[in-house]
Amino acid sequence: MSDPQPPLTETVARIDELCAQLGKTREEVLNLPHLSYMTGLSESEIRTLLSGDSLPEPDPDAMVRQRVRFLYETRRGDKTESQQIHEIAAAIKQTPVWVRKLVAGDSKPNIHVGADLARFYRVPSSFLTDPPADALSRELQPEVLRLEIEADPGKTLADLGVRGITGRSAHLSEKGNLVELAQWVVELTAELGAATTELQRKVKTEEGR
Repeated sequence: MSDPQPPLTETVARIDELCAQLGKTREEVLNLPHLSYMTGLSESEIRTLLSGDSLPEPDPDAMVRQRVRFLYETRRGDKTESQQIHEIAAAIKQTPVWVRKLVAGDSKPNIHVGADLARFYRVPSSFLTDPPADALSRELQPEVLRLEIEADPGKTLADLGVRGITGRSAHLSEKGNLVELAQWVVELTAELGAATTELQRKVKTEEGR
């Protein structure tokens, strides 16, 4: 289960606060095509949510089907339809016939298939089920972190337990270098966390056999 995201209004307010601190605009820092790719929302829906307006309450069943279709259509790369179908079938342990129905929106994944599908596409486990505002808030968190690093890299490093940097090297104490260091530490921390989670999942799988 993924950690709950801050309310979208709180996330957007924090982005606006950091933008003001850095002398930037929201339009300069937010990449709508990328946010659309990562949430399954259209750019128009994202603009609506960012403006403070709400979207119609989605039908959960229809939303899950639509996001499965979105993943299939936006992440096929240069693979043929047959190659993609068979890769998905192997990853989620289902037949190619059923997978064709799944990606066409004629079938809906259960919780276990949904989790396998999220792992296959390397998206958050809640990608298929997050309401629009939650999905957008989730994908704005990396932007909040990036802006916080840029605004105060020393605080970011301190929050991660890295202290005493400025006293060790005048070169590292320059803000640009601290920003790069903080970004590297954050990325490393995230990779280690992901690796730990995957290892724990594999251990549980082995124990369950």
